Amino acid sequence: MAKKIWEWLEDFMSKGSQTDVFPTEKNFKNVIDYLRTYGLFKKPKRNRNKPARGNAINVNEVLATVNGNPHVSTVTISAATNISAASVRRTLKENGYHDYRMV
Repeated sequence: MAKKIWEWLEDFMSKGSQTDVFPTEKNFKNVIDYLRTYGLFKKPKRNRNKPARGNAINVNEVLATVNGNPHVSTVTISAATNISAASVRRTLKENGYHDYRMV
C-alpha cells in the first residue's frame, strides 16, 4: 500500500499544476486517512435502493396516447398528460419505443 502512495505522489508531483502549488501536510494526512478507512483514494459509492419508477397510470396514459397517434411528439404527450418530458421518454424507451420514431 505504501508503494501505491509513493507512485501517486510521484505522479502528482511530476504533473504539477498551473500555479505549482504542492500538497500540504494536511493533504497527505487526508490521503492516508482515506486509504486506511476505505483502501481507496476516493470513497466507494453507496449501495442504495433506487426508488420505484413508472407509475402504472402514467405508463398507461403515455402508451395510450402513442397508440392513438403514433406520430405525436414527446413534448405533446407531456403537455397532454401532465407528465414530464423526461418521464415520457423513459417510459417509451422502457416499452421498446423510440421517441424519434414511434411506429
